[in-house]
Amino acid sequence: MLGILGGTFDPIHLGHINMAEIALLELNLQKIMLLPSGYPPHKRASAAKNHRLNMLKIATENIDHFFINTYELSRKGTSYTANTLEVLKKEYPHDDFVYIAGSDSLHNFHTWREPKKVASLCSMAVVLRNESSSDIVYLIDELKQEYGLKTILLKGKGLDISSSHIRQLVMEGKDISALVPKGIKDYIISNGLYLNCNSEENNA
Repeated sequence: MLGILGGTFDPIHLGHINMAEIALLELNLQKIMLLPSGYPPHKRASAAKNHRLNMLKIATENIDHFFINTYELSRKGTSYTANTLEVLKKEYPHDDFVYIAGSDSLHNFHTWREPKKVASLCSMAVVLRNESSSDIVYLIDELKQEYGLKTILLKGKGLDISSSHIRQLVMEGKDISALVPKGIKDYIISNGLYLNCNSEENNA
């Protein structure tokens, strides 16, 4: 079973690492693919693709069980999970995919393009963030009935960290050392990222 953690990683933070490691441990995964988005449909990246990729490389250079797949970064147009999973299935035909997500993402699953196709191509491992397990259990059952989505609710709790909050702290000149992997703060400062939270084109 291959774990997949997708996202803009804008920037990558300790909440991402924590979520992946919870899934790795509880599901006995061998590897976790980090899948940075190119042009995601639901949000716009603030840092350019090359900066987000560089930060991923810095954050994972000493973690053997993580690897980066740049498919969505290299393709043109909007990145949709359903399409990406189809491509990855051809690349990894013998692996079952488990998509790792925070519980907040699960609430938006019905807005994903072709949710039934996504459900047919992967199961989902959910890490709880600021909500009760009873609320999520109800949602998991609802999504299974509507889309056939197989979901595993993991026991470990996610960290209350968000990329948007980190970007805001950078813009305000505040320290982010406790929120990001080693080397990320220095990279952000040396490249002048998030000072105005401009769009990706302006940070290229």
